[in-house]
Amino acid sequence: MHRMNRFSVEKIRRQYLLHYIRHLGTRREVLETDVASLDWLRQRTLEKIGQDIAECRAYDMLLKDVADHQIAYDLDDGVAVNHAKFTPVVAAIR
Repeated sequence: MHRMNRFSVEKIRRQYLLHYIRHLGTRREVLETDVASLDWLRQRTLEKIGQDIAECRAYDMLLKDVADHQIAYDLDDGVAVNHAKFTPVVAAIR
């Protein structure tokens, strides 16, 4: 958190999440080239990849919204206050 700035969320989205979505898309394309001859394990993998892509795209929309706001935070406010600013895209603090 000490190295983050208001552009970090967009950087995370662009450099990690979007690359991962493209990676999953490539894996799906490879499996879809010969759908008729897929065994049950590869068929299941193909379905799982489709679910993962859908989940990542939904998260991408949330992350994009947070990135567009370019949220600024102050380390002196504490973890709970700064964490609350990123509520839609981070897990709850326990």
